[in-house]
Amino acid sequence: MGGHLTDDRQIIRTATGVCPPFLSPSSNQALVSMIGDTLDYNDHGYEYIMHRMSILSLVIIALLLCPRQTGAHQPALVLPADITIVPLSAHLSLLRDPGFTWTVAEVATVAPEDFAAPGTYDGGGFRWGADWYRLVVRRARHTPRDWILEIGPPYLDDVRVYVERRSGGWHETRTGDHVPRTARVLGTASHAMSISLPDTRPLTLFIRVQSRSVMLLEATLYRPPAFSTTESLRGLVFGAYLGGLAILIVVYSLVATWIRDLALIYYAAYVGSLIIMHLGLNGTGGLLFPTAPGWVFDFLVGGGTLLGMSTVLVLWDKLLDMSRYFPIMHRAYYGMAVVFTLLLPLSVSNWYRTLAPFLFFMVVVILFLTLSLVILSIRKRGFEPTLQYYTYAYLVTIAASIIGILQLLGHVPRTFWTAHLYQMATGFHVVLLAVGLSHRIRDIQEAWFRAEEHAHLAFRRAAEQRNFVAMLSHEFRSPLSAIDKAAQSLELNLADGAEVSRMRRRLTWIRESTGRLAEMVDLFLSSQALEDGNFALDLQDVAIEAVIGDVRTRLQHDDYETRLVETIGEPDIRLRCDAEMLAIALGNVIGNALKYAPPDTPVLLTVEKRADQLVISVQDSGPGMTAEEVDRIGTMYFRATSSVGTKGAGVGLYIALRILQAHHGNLTVESEPSNGTNVSLYLPLAVK
Repeated sequence: MGGHLTDDRQIIRTATGVCPPFLSPSSNQALVSMIGDTLDYNDHGYEYIMHRMSILSLVIIALLLCPRQTGAHQPALVLPADITIVPLSAHLSLLRDPGFTWTVAEVATVAPEDFAAPGTYDGGGFRWGADWYRLVVRRARHTPRDWILEIGPPYLDDVRVYVERRSGGWHETRTGDHVPRTARVLGTASHAMSISLPDTRPLTLFIRVQSRSVMLLEATLYRPPAFSTTESLRGLVFGAYLGGLAILIVVYSLVATWIRDLALIYYAAYVGSLIIMHLGLNGTGGLLFPTAPGWVFDFLVGGGTLLGMSTVLVLWDKLLDMSRYFPIMHRAYYGMAVVFTLLLPLSVSNWYRTLAPFLFFMVVVILFLTLSLVILSIRKRGFEPTLQYYTYAYLVTIAASIIGILQLLGHVPRTFWTAHLYQMATGFHVVLLAVGLSHRIRDIQEAWFRAEEHAHLAFRRAAEQRNFVAMLSHEFRSPLSAIDKAAQSLELNLADGAEVSRMRRRLTWIRESTGRLAEMVDLFLSSQALEDGNFALDLQDVAIEAVIGDVRTRLQHDDYETRLVETIGEPDIRLRCDAEMLAIALGNVIGNALKYAPPDTPVLLTVEKRADQLVISVQDSGPGMTAEEVDRIGTMYFRATSSVGTKGAGVGLYIALRILQAHHGNLTVESEPSNGTNVSLYLPLAVK
């Protein structure tokens, strides 16, 4: 541990001290070692890992904020005859114009030693003003005259190249992504133009750069055949890269629609943001939209970056299931995603220069924060295959993002590998995420198959249970019917007498009990048929008096004739309905009223027409119900508190409601405690 602390102090001193353009070999080795120890979550505890990550964050933030050094001027560049590609970054000297006011004539009068020497100035960053680069070049005796000057990166807004004329003055060529491709000398993805070198006389060039994005310049001289080959290869690679991302979007969008998984939708959106961003970074957007205004390409770079940050936040929230395991971070990630989305309009304004360093800082914070959550997820859930690929994908992103940010800000030398590392890393990142998501899809499919198996098994068991109950109910009917007939026969054949009177009462009790049991069987079978949808209405044109008469035969209350008071608004009211089912519904409502109302109190049955509806109301003076209980009327097996001590199964009103709904009608209940209950049945006079 002591050795690690020594390395930590060395790295912090290096990062916060003189801040060279890149770390010394010893400090770099210690930094790499510390990163490896930090990411080795198997050998260290969580507290140790968090300590090391805080040290790394301090180093990176220090590198983002520290100043750079300047040096002395270098001589002119001589082009030999046997060379076809000449990188110019090490031969450009820099002069800054913070007020955008200098002209090429004024810059040409500045002494060469007043320019920052090549290799010592800040090679990147976001700042106001224009940068002037000076290049003196001459060709050897047998070196070809015609060359192509390529200037990048492609997302520079305004690039002006001034070439010294033999007769005096300067020839200006304008390019940049705010200049339409149709107005450029060469309509390539990068900013390119033809240069003709004089015999052996040194030629002075000035390059003025202005951009809302990173103020970073890379320039290369090509022989025309070499430029053509490089541009073709570059177009092939970029096209394949963007085409692969587009295929991923289509595939995962279709799969997401099929399995309804938000994580795949967010993944497709994240890949889409990468396409938007790289269309601007690589200049491919200019080839697709050659006449588009400059703000479109500003949006491709800045807006693509903001969209990428928003979508990656919600993607990792879904991948790590933060709403379940890290609820506070779940809200924080969604909040940050909303903020980055709201900042989109700033990507096409001059404020993007001020916003971009903050975005880079937030990228570093989010990278390490998400890595911490990945480590915690592994501790909670184990290193399952899906998490393995997510972890590998994220480690690639962390390394590439840190190097890419430091390179953009001028802390790491810009080479081919550092300039394109992030793009290559995002390719690996997207592929690894795709592999991890394929495991997620497999897990979801397996869960679906298991759920379907369970559902099929449950359905089969329910069907078997229904068949068994139906069979059992059918078997109940036969002995119940036999008992009732035997009791009725005995009752008719008994002679008069005191003992016979007692036997008649017992036989009456047997018949009533048999009737109640048969009624419960009918109710249960009716509820099962209604629940399963296994019945069809037998619609006929019937009179409502006939339905009420059928109800009378079903009810078995001795005081039915004296307690039920019927009021029918007009004679011969007819409607199309299933008379048997409607009689069951109405009988259940009337039976409840007779059962729960006090003895010797009337139950009012009212039948009337209202517009195109038939309304049947059943009102009693029973104990009533609370508002909460009224809301639950029609729920299977629900019984109000007032029904305590009264026999029942809690399915009568449920069956009545379902029967009315099958007739396109409805049932309402009005009740208050101690004020009775009024149940209204609504039926259309013409059922379709």
